[in-house]
Amino acid sequence: MNVTEFYEHELKQRGYQSDEAQRRAVERLQQCYDEWVAYKGRRNSTLKKLLVHPEVPKGVYMWGGVGRGKSFLMDSFYSCVPVVRKTRLHFHEFMREVHRELEELRGRADPLDELAKRIARRFRLICFDEFHVNDVADAMILHRLLQQLFENGVQFVMTSNYRPDLLYPDGLHRDRVLPAIALLQQKLDVLNVDAGIDYRKRALEQVQAYHTPLNREASAALRDAFVSIAGTADGS
Repeated sequence: MNVTEFYEHELKQRGYQSDEAQRRAVERLQQCYDEWVAYKGRRNSTLKKLLVHPEVPKGVYMWGGVGRGKSFLMDSFYSCVPVVRKTRLHFHEFMREVHRELEELRGRADPLDELAKRIARRFRLICFDEFHVNDVADAMILHRLLQQLFENGVQFVMTSNYRPDLLYPDGLHRDRVLPAIALLQQKLDVLNVDAGIDYRKRALEQVQAYHTPLNREASAALRDAFVSIAGTADGS
């Protein structure tokens, strides 16, 4: 099942709604999927000939307000893309692990370069949910970290609530983030998936949140409401 098929299937199964912005994003993610399929074939061919690896496909950066379906779109892509060495995680979790591993590598000649190579050995594709910068420690290393990962053949699909140039708007040492923003705009296709519809809010408005008396039926109804909202939630 490819991205488009998975997306359509999930819409029907979960009772989700789509919009034009999501449809455009699905088209780009389907293209990205097709490029990874082709990349896999080229890579297998070059490995047989003992040549260098081909360049990985271009990544995608999806931004928009809360509840627009960004995480659902990325999950549709991640579930289908035929990449073995891939991972999906929240960006803040990734950066927490980065700082932990950099502490372990303290004293090495170039710990950031060594860490990037370590990550590249584990992953070819990283899907970040909720990409954002709000920590000066992240800001100080973000550009070089991303640059080293790109140079080591790692590619990204990201979701964010913010357009790239609006990341870390008033943060300390924002000048250190500007090269990272430029790099993201160069290496990733930036897509606005904000059609102005908050699907999480819409789901909340459609469920009955008040139940009386407090009995088994009320508990079951609240569980169903929670599943409905959580299932529809964008998560970013």
